Amino acid sequence: MVGKPASVILVAIWLNLLTTISALAAGDAELSLKLEKTGIEIGRVFLGVLDYNGKSGSGPADLRPWEKNFLVERSNFSMERKSGRFHSTEDIRLYPRRSGTLVINAIAHGGVIMEPLKVQVKPLTRNGINGDPIFKPLPRQVQIGSPLEVAVEVPLLHPSNSVITDPRKIAGARVISLPQETIERENHVSVVLHWKIFAQHKGEYQIELPAIYQRGNGKWRFHLPLQTVEFFPLPSYLPPTLPVGQLTLTSKLVAINSKRFWRIEIHNTGLLGDEIYGLRTALAKATGIAENEVEITPPTTTSSGGQVSIYQLPVPQWTLDFWHGPKITQQYFDPAKGDMEAIQLYLPATWRLPGWASAIVYLLTGMISLALLFGLYQLGLKIIRWLAFLNQIQQADNPHALRKLLLERNHCKTLEQWAGTRGTMEATLVADELNALCFCNSTKHTSTTPETTSALDTLKKRLTRIRPEFIFRIRPLLS
Repeated sequence: MVGKPASVILVAIWLNLLTTISALAAGDAELSLKLEKTGIEIGRVFLGVLDYNGKSGSGPADLRPWEKNFLVERSNFSMERKSGRFHSTEDIRLYPRRSGTLVINAIAHGGVIMEPLKVQVKPLTRNGINGDPIFKPLPRQVQIGSPLEVAVEVPLLHPSNSVITDPRKIAGARVISLPQETIERENHVSVVLHWKIFAQHKGEYQIELPAIYQRGNGKWRFHLPLQTVEFFPLPSYLPPTLPVGQLTLTSKLVAINSKRFWRIEIHNTGLLGDEIYGLRTALAKATGIAENEVEITPPTTTSSGGQVSIYQLPVPQWTLDFWHGPKITQQYFDPAKGDMEAIQLYLPATWRLPGWASAIVYLLTGMISLALLFGLYQLGLKIIRWLAFLNQIQQADNPHALRKLLLERNHCKTLEQWAGTRGTMEATLVADELNALCFCNSTKHTSTTPETTSALDTLKKRLTRIRPEFIFRIRPLLS
């Protein structure tokens, strides 16, 4: 046998001595918790009565030592005095926060100490499915302004079961309940509950989630373990209204009473202040309007738990944007990187001119458009004529007919003049070869031989590759 250390023996002696002194001082007071059962499933409740009998009439006992392992509900407290002694009873409901062997801790009341009790909490199991809620781990520290994201997975004991929760408030924090998420697991369906918690002050917060109910072929009520998270402040050099989180900016043009406005939506995964640091000034400076012309809509919470704020400003006179409008830059603090970031946004391009200036612009635009249309019309006619000319080239059945066609087309007397209007070496070579074909046997200028026909076909193909007089390459149109 291994002997116990002397310090342990001394502590045990002192505890026994204190218990004896307390019992003597209390005059044989008694404090006990009488439970209906000492073993239940998670999701059920321990029912009991806290019974006190002694000389103290101090009221209900302090049950805070039990809150670590149980959610405590108490009711029907009653007290009576008889023969100089007090007797009180109180109904107690204890909801276990986890399965396993739990201890109902010792408490002191009325000069007596109640001994700790051990109870058994079995996992909730049906058809091979463990229905114990799974509390996803939480970070130990979170920066003020960024959300603490809480998730709990509740395995459904049957696919038709439903999961609901009570509303929850935490002192000094804002709690946002997000839509449920359904997940298909290997042998069951789970519902994932999400919350976002935003702390308003630095310090440690005890996170106690609301009651979770699973209903279907039965009803279970779960209370999860308490969690402690520390929220620490932003660096002191940052402005208090600087957004914290992940910032995105979008913009669009809107018309209100025949006037145009830029509308900017600011989305943040965290909270937004009533006014975002520097944004009003940046918008006024970029667009040239007064700061008081920028209208701000207070932030609202989105379905994802973030916030969105809307800034709206009028499009000023003499705005003439082409590719994009003014550029704005907004800073924010990214807690994931632990540093400041900047996001840029170009406002939509738009025009806004006085009436007389708009009339001049429309007039000039119309005149330019008409000139372009007329030019395109003339170009189209030239292309059509050139295509017809190419067709005539293909129909020429002898060298003299082809030579006559080229001379009449450009009002030239000789092919040398025609080649000069083209200004290319290829045109000069074609002119020389066509002259050779025409005048090699002037007495038989209309007769053709296989050699003449082959040479003529080659010249026709080369003519189609010579650009027309309006300097337009016709070859892509023919391919």
